[in-house]
Amino acid sequence: MRIGITMGDPNGIGAEIIVKLLKSGRYRDCVVYGCPAALRGLKNPVIDPFGELSEYGRGRVTAENGRAAYKYLETAARDALAGRIDAVVTAPLNKEALHLAGYRYDGQTEILAKLTKTKKYGMFFYSPALCVMLTTIHKSIRQAPKLLTKQKLRDTIELGVEAMRLLGVPRPRVAVCGLNPHAGENGLFGHEEQKIITPVVKEFQARRINIQGPLPADTLFVQRRGYDLVIAQYHDQGLIPLKMLALDRAVNITVGLPIIRASVAHGTAYNIAGQGVADAGSLASAVKLARIMVKRNYPLTNSKRTSLAGTASQRQKKERYRVSRDNSVVRNRGR
Repeated sequence: MRIGITMGDPNGIGAEIIVKLLKSGRYRDCVVYGCPAALRGLKNPVIDPFGELSEYGRGRVTAENGRAAYKYLETAARDALAGRIDAVVTAPLNKEALHLAGYRYDGQTEILAKLTKTKKYGMFFYSPALCVMLTTIHKSIRQAPKLLTKQKLRDTIELGVEAMRLLGVPRPRVAVCGLNPHAGENGLFGHEEQKIITPVVKEFQARRINIQGPLPADTLFVQRRGYDLVIAQYHDQGLIPLKMLALDRAVNITVGLPIIRASVAHGTAYNIAGQGVADAGSLASAVKLARIMVKRNYPLTNSKRTSLAGTASQRQKKERYRVSRDNSVVRNRGR
């Protein structure tokens, strides 16, 4: 098994939490995509597709670090598609830095969807306390009602239920949040519940999926122990309660991709970057979950994953990694 960990934004806490986690010696199956200088003391192989950085660990936005973070992610994704690694685990990047670098993506989820040519994908969050799937992802509150369609909700529920099954819950208890306060109060505060959410929930109930909704989000999360998975209609509706319950243990999984991707559930934390106080708990959980998914052969076999990578990547299958004296990694063409 080979797990690839991307460093994310060099000015954030990515390098710090990676070194903290991997120095224990229990993660010898991990290779890191990042800057060797920022990862000093790490014994795991380091792949540096970007090159020397002007700064790291400084806790501020720069275009250079946006370019570097993109390159780390892109290289790891292509290696996963080609079968050189079995899963990608990502440390956080900064979206402003990404945009300054010229990459107009909403986040790593959208980058990976583009790189893998995936159209149907979603953001699934796992924690021991609660699992959450988002219908709309990195979009404004104003955009959420327009993006909430029957088909989008169907896709979200299907991906969420499949993710739960792969995590060992064959018949998950699913709760669907309403979009509006009090789940619309029978149309008094909005009609999305009546026109979109209720009809879709009934469709899944007809398919014998154990699903309820639309339910008021404020009380649903209080009663969360009655459910295995909550479908939230927009980003903060689901992630505020999740992070209050389990920030240091939560894992973000991009479902629907032809590769395994797990991520920490927190951001770059510029305010504490370089201080040595960042918690590696979420990263540890992400690596653990990635290992579980690899063992369960999610999402595709290596042969299918390689076919998606295209002819160029197939030609690269014979490449092997060689660790140089400075612990960086170079590729060596095999016979």
